Amino acid sequence: MRILLQSASLLPSSDGSHTQIIKTKEYLEKFGVRVDFSFDLKPDLSRYDIVHLFNIQKPYETFKQCLNARRQHKKVVLSPIYHNVTEWNQKGRIGREKIFHSLVRDRNLNELIKTVSRFLKGKSSFFEIITEIKTNYLSQQRLILELSDIWLVNSQMEYERIVEDFGLEHSYQVAYCGVSPIFSEGDRNKFISKFKIKDFILCVSRFESRKNQLSAIRALKDTDLALVFVGPVNPFHKAYYRKCKSEATKNMIFLDEISSFKELASVYAAAKVHILASWFETCGLVNLEAAIAGCNIVVSDRGYTKEYLKDYTWYCDPSSIRSIRQAISDAYYSKRTPDLKIYIVNNYTWDKTAKETLNAYQRILSK
Repeated sequence: MRILLQSASLLPSSDGSHTQIIKTKEYLEKFGVRVDFSFDLKPDLSRYDIVHLFNIQKPYETFKQCLNARRQHKKVVLSPIYHNVTEWNQKGRIGREKIFHSLVRDRNLNELIKTVSRFLKGKSSFFEIITEIKTNYLSQQRLILELSDIWLVNSQMEYERIVEDFGLEHSYQVAYCGVSPIFSEGDRNKFISKFKIKDFILCVSRFESRKNQLSAIRALKDTDLALVFVGPVNPFHKAYYRKCKSEATKNMIFLDEISSFKELASVYAAAKVHILASWFETCGLVNLEAAIAGCNIVVSDRGYTKEYLKDYTWYCDPSSIRSIRQAISDAYYSKRTPDLKIYIVNNYTWDKTAKETLNAYQRILSK
């Protein structure tokens, strides 16, 4: 069996989708599957049995890759990594972005204008504009879904969201995301000795309005709790990062992106609570990482997190500063328990993800 994994070329390395692709490839190869990866829109697929596509949130490249696979009569597996972003667009944006999304509510027109804007900045192609004029944003998403042989969703909730939003039912399989065991092996003393801080509130994430760091800042700015941020700045959200920095207080620390998983594991180990009040998440891979490091977890009640984290965490409403503050306080002043760590280690491993992925491949090749 030979598989080609494909995704959009602009996917940032800090994005959970990127991690999922890398880990899928790594663990499939452990099972003896030959796996290649390509950003190309029209590669020669004669060597491959299956094309596995990832992410329809920015569908242009995935759409072209899907059409190419169908033209060459290849089986297509799709990991949609789909979310409905309406609430984020209407409530979570700031500044000019917020004004734009409040004025342009039609999703197809909204995405076309953004594509034109990226083109003018040299970050998009003229062909993408033409494609969106001929086949609009939502139609591209729908066609990718329809042309795929099976959806490899990351949760049952994701499948149900797609069915609700697109009115489509389809062959599918759930392959939950995993977590690397290295994050349970951190040395908290290394971080504590370097930064002279422990048992703090931690937020590991790219800085962008979807991740909602600004609300965490506003929730804790009148408290004595220390808040540490770790993560890069999304280049399209620099204004958001500046806003976060401007509202932060002296008990808030902004660290550069950590250079290694081992170093990040020590940060998790030194923290008491991890907060990720995003407007949507599949599970938030950082939540899984922080949990197996022993942190209490505060997470948004949006997206699909409840399917992963069950009743082991403290949930908050990302639109409510009061809700975020209360959830953090409850988590901080509660004892640490091993229950979530044990549950995650037993249920969410990349080995299991790869096994479910391989099962999906075998299902469609047997037809």
